[in-house]
Amino acid sequence: MTRRANRTDDAVLASTSDAYRAGATRHTVLASLQDALDTVHRLVPAVPDVELKSFQNKLMKEVTALQRPATTRAHLGTRLRNWLGPVTDQQLEGMATRLRKTGRHTRLPSICVSVLRFAARGVCTGWRFQQRGLSCRFGCGCGLDSVNHFVECPALVQAVRSLAGALRFPYLVATEGRLHIEEMLMLRPQVSLEADVFYAVILDAAIHAHSRARCGDWCHDASSLAATLMARYKNCRVLSPKLAESVGCFATCGR
Repeated sequence: MTRRANRTDDAVLASTSDAYRAGATRHTVLASLQDALDTVHRLVPAVPDVELKSFQNKLMKEVTALQRPATTRAHLGTRLRNWLGPVTDQQLEGMATRLRKTGRHTRLPSICVSVLRFAARGVCTGWRFQQRGLSCRFGCGCGLDSVNHFVECPALVQAVRSLAGALRFPYLVATEGRLHIEEMLMLRPQVSLEADVFYAVILDAAIHAHSRARCGDWCHDASSLAATLMARYKNCRVLSPKLAESVGCFATCGR
């Protein structure tokens, strides 16, 4: 039985290292380790507790020895590349610079944090928390509750288009049913500071709408989603006169 446990050790440790190098997050790795421990307890009940403790120590040493991204920016770059494909260091540097400018201009850092949460796919979705069967909280009825789906969610795309139209935003926010997520995450060349402010507000409003539905354990319909996005924008406008001025310029300038 002990030999069987040792073979499990080697297999688990190898797969854990491979998972981390492939871009798995630390929480995903730790969840895998917990699954492995549960498996060992189930399959080798005759192994003494002292040997199981040794196995746990061995796992922890392996995890702490793994090479982690040197900086937060490097880790974010890995997350973005796994999601959107090639992302250069110059794009990440530009994103950081534009977020700093947006935060200083609006004095509303929460909207910049929302951009980073979206970029890192750090929204509290069912997919992220292993509830893979949950339907989209935006009420589209044709997708799962995941950030990957949000980009092409018909309900969210329509609500964002409606908000952009109401505020007379002069640029396209979606094409062929897909949000221009690269522009919203500030990975494309900058159009203007005002456009960056609008993109940050859009992503912040989307996360807020999702959080409301998640906390209440319900799903939006078209009207409630559009109303929630607009309400969030109006709240941000009250908190930041500069934000109101930046987004309001689209209405005064026209298309």
